[in-house]
Amino acid sequence: MTKNFQLVDLAWELGVTAASSCEEQVGQTYVRIKMKLNTGSSLETTVMELSLKQFYDLLHELEKAQNNMK
Repeated sequence: MTKNFQLVDLAWELGVTAASSCEEQVGQTYVRIKMKLNTGSSLETTVMELSLKQFYDLLHELEKAQNNMK
């Protein structure tokens, strides 16, 4: 069964890891996306944290989907 969701609100922020117990993570950038979705029976909030590469991959896929809908 497929669920249909309606995007009600979207917020994003860009961040840089300033401190971590893993030295390789310090200085890495990330994008945090917070989406509020209407499931039909309630509002749900979903949060994703993506690396810059993951964010650009997502953006590319969304652009492809938009072009397919035209």
